[in-house]
Amino acid sequence: MSKEEFWKTKIHSERAKNNPFRLKPFEISNPIVIQGTENPPGYERRIKDVKWILRYKETPGDTDHINVYIANKKIIDGKWEIKLYNSSPEEVTVDVFGIQEEKIGYIEVEPI
Repeated sequence: MSKEEFWKTKIHSERAKNNPFRLKPFEISNPIVIQGTENPPGYERRIKDVKWILRYKETPGDTDHINVYIANKKIIDGKWEIKLYNSSPEEVTVDVFGIQEEKIGYIEVEPI
């Protein structure tokens, strides 16, 4: 039997610093840094994934035709650095969040 780490996704998300971000048409953003919360004694936390949400301009759904993609991603020591690309001819405002997970412990795994 071997031991493997077991991680659980946290319900809350960590906001990126300097939220929200404004992207001009066909622009690649400056680096956006997302870092998890400090680890309290006895806990291990890390960012598992990053998500971004477009803010609507006047009414919900008016940004449905705008696409924002990840242009670059770098993960160093649990800190994520991403760049976003606005592929539309319109300016858009984006909120960026990190999805955090917490180490629960170890589980024993039998080889198949």
